[in-house]
Amino acid sequence: MLVDCVDAPIIDADNVKITLSQNGAVIPNLSFIDAYIFNDDFAGDFFLLNVPTGPIDVVVTYKGMEMRGHPMVTYGGTTSQTKIAPGFRPTS
Repeated sequence: MLVDCVDAPIIDADNVKITLSQNGAVIPNLSFIDAYIFNDDFAGDFFLLNVPTGPIDVVVTYKGMEMRGHPMVTYGGTTSQTKIAPGFRPTS
């Protein structure tokens, strides 16, 4: 889920850029769908397709502002969910 500073869902998909990386390399050929087009209950949700399994880093930019990204792990044959909000991006 993608939210703004007051935790309201962001539904402006035209200004959202989602980048996933694995082992320091950007994952190519990702597709994402704004789930809001299916039902208002999906406001702020995006479906990402062609995501490989394993550890990945999630970074989202909205209107040029980088949101607080983080690592996560994906597993084959499952659905994963994460929440992205504005804020600092920790360096490690």
